[in-house]
Amino acid sequence: MDSTILFLPELILIASILAVPAIYIATNSTKSYSICSNISLAVSLLVVILFWYSPDSVSFDKSSSSYVIYDHFVINDFSQLFKVIFLLSALAVSIISSSYFKEDEPHQAEYYVLLLSSALGMLITASANDFLTIFVGIELSAFSSYGLVAFRKTDDKSTEAGAKYLLIGAFSSALTLYGISFFTL
Repeated sequence: MDSTILFLPELILIASILAVPAIYIATNSTKSYSICSNISLAVSLLVVILFWYSPDSVSFDKSSSSYVIYDHFVINDFSQLFKVIFLLSALAVSIISSSYFKEDEPHQAEYYVLLLSSALGMLITASANDFLTIFVGIELSAFSSYGLVAFRKTDDKSTEAGAKYLLIGAFSSALTLYGISFFTL
């Protein structure tokens, strides 16, 4: 079985992360960013639910309840549950954000790219099977979150919060890497 199909929700988000800047270059419509984000999150959510409730559609082995992919990812009920939770949360944030932005507000495309990148990091973390994959997923989500926290450049509190979050995140990442290397070597 080709296990690439199991990465379809993540691949949809990657395609959308690449599509939003292309939409930014091609059009002047600011609503198209939120539409692209909402559609990709909803389709990813539907694919995860389809894989979870109808495993024959992707030709899973019915005798197994867990699928290890390339020794780095595991697809089971637990990971699918968290993918649904993460995608529902990201979809809710994306829908609410579309009404939050004014029509002429700049940097909307960057906001949706950061939101989709954070959701992608969470999906990677949910399916991670080893420490390296967990770390990559958490860091992808964290880097996007740093940008989202400091998104309002003109607001001093937003910039201060982003700087503090970055410093705490750097310290936490260093401590996490130390812990992973100390206990796995």
